[in-house]
Amino acid sequence: MARYDRNDIVGGLLVVALGLFFFVKSIDYGIGAANRMLPGYFPLMVSSIVIVLGVAVAIKGFLGPKNRIEIAWRPLIFVPLGLVAFIFVMRWFGLLPAIAATVAVSALATSESRRLSTFVLAIVVCVLIWLIFSVGLRLPIALFKGF
Repeated sequence: MARYDRNDIVGGLLVVALGLFFFVKSIDYGIGAANRMLPGYFPLMVSSIVIVLGVAVAIKGFLGPKNRIEIAWRPLIFVPLGLVAFIFVMRWFGLLPAIAATVAVSALATSESRRLSTFVLAIVVCVLIWLIFSVGLRLPIALFKGF
């Protein structure tokens, strides 16, 4: 019986390859320094982290026995749907309804969420977003379309 997990090794190496691709591409945009960042700085940092994580996954594949992984389907479906809801609701209704829709749809990712706690969370996040972006940073964001 093999003592390594081919899926982790191949997956980790694919993540490393993807990270290397973006690492090389980010250099074309110029890097700069931490106090004077150019457009390639952030992609370079993110791709470096992706490369390190890919190497870690590949090493884990060599070290550990293969374990069966159960996929949590609800979060895999509802969290991206929350982002899609944000895009569409933001376009037609504004920022605060989009935030509330994102929280509501993303809350479906777990069976433990309740309506009241989801409602309270949506209100709290909307207030925090309003305080940060409108009051604190004074950004001209349409909180509600038409206002």
